[in-house]
Amino acid sequence: IDSPHKCILETDMNIAHLVSKMSLGWGVNRLIDNFSESEIFELFSECDTRFGQTPLMFAAIDSKDSTLTAFLNFYSCSIKMNELNDEKNNEMTRRLDSLLHKQDNDRKTLVYYITDSDEKCLGPYGSIMQFEKKFHVRDTTTKEGLDFGYADLNRCFHDNLGSSQETSRA
Repeated sequence: IDSPHKCILETDMNIAHLVSKMSLGWGVNRLIDNFSESEIFELFSECDTRFGQTPLMFAAIDSKDSTLTAFLNFYSCSIKMNELNDEKNNEMTRRLDSLLHKQDNDRKTLVYYITDSDEKCLGPYGSIMQFEKKFHVRDTTTKEGLDFGYADLNRCFHDNLGSSQETSRA
């Protein structure tokens, strides 16, 4: 593959979508090994034109544990959580925000698909919850900062997961 962004014309999916659909966790790792970090971030964030879903959403919907784990491992290794509080580095914040809050055509997010799955995959579930916590609860030095962060996290869950019952399940 010479370009990770070459789409399959009939489906308008990129190669990461196909790897996800075929449940090829090892394929995700091959992509990561063969392209730059910035190309991979872009590739994993692209949406197909039919459903508006990212490759990670495809993997979460189909409960493809090894594939979703491989995707999230890339994010765990590449997003520097300590840089989220650094106002000078908005790129990390933007990437994590896109991972967590990008909505598909049905206005559902990756977090929704992971938490809504009947077969919750422990690794991806734990990773996505940790990402959400780190994204929303940034100021841990004061009680007010913690209270604001957890209120923001709860609001995010309510907005993206729907009912209070679904939010409390997460």
